[in-house]
Amino acid sequence: MTLLSIAQSIAQDTKDGQIPTSIVGNNNSTAVQLFSSIKRATKYIARSHNWQALTSTHTFNTANGVSGYDLPSDISGNKIINNSIYNDTTRWKFQGPQSDATWQLYTKGMLKAVGPMYFWQIRQKKFEILPVPTAIEGVSYRYVQNTPIESALFVRQSEWLADTDTTILDEFTIELEARWRYLQFKGKPYAEAKLEADEDLRERIAQDKAPGDVYMNTTIPLNGNPMYFYQPLPITP
Repeated sequence: MTLLSIAQSIAQDTKDGQIPTSIVGNNNSTAVQLFSSIKRATKYIARSHNWQALTSTHTFNTANGVSGYDLPSDISGNKIINNSIYNDTTRWKFQGPQSDATWQLYTKGMLKAVGPMYFWQIRQKKFEILPVPTAIEGVSYRYVQNTPIESALFVRQSEWLADTDTTILDEFTIELEARWRYLQFKGKPYAEAKLEADEDLRERIAQDKAPGDVYMNTTIPLNGNPMYFYQPLPITP
């Protein structure tokens, strides 16, 4: 569904007498309220969960003496997927995000962070690493993108910019979320519509959740720490 078709579906479903023929750039009050409802609904749904459709991998190389590295330009609210950050050179997992207190302890206190394990924290929109790298090493992590919209030319974007834009998220979920917000705009009863939208969103999130960590090894990190391992019991029929 496009932006226009979502808006028209909401207008028809709410029995609004005016079915808009355009949305973007349309100053008609119905089109404006529909557009506002859809934009708010899209942002809310995109931020409500780390959707698999919105996750991507970011890679970079460390440099000698450099502790801070740029985040991806399309990252959503500094959302890095926990336990997904690895040193691709040494295969060690990064530990974090570290609290400010722990960071101060390692940088200003009596303890010092030493390799091969790195600690990380987001500071002033930078991916900060301790100890400060002394060599070129590859790093990768999974993060959440802020681009739930796609243009007719398949360009990912953060906002609805044209009537022909579509979304990579569930269109019906966005429609339900926008519908109750539109009803609220119009001063109509919306509690039942909101309940339906909330239930649908919970179901979509439950279906989207990724399975637990899978380790292709005979030993499994204890509490996610690669320094400590336990041997799983053999599975017998």
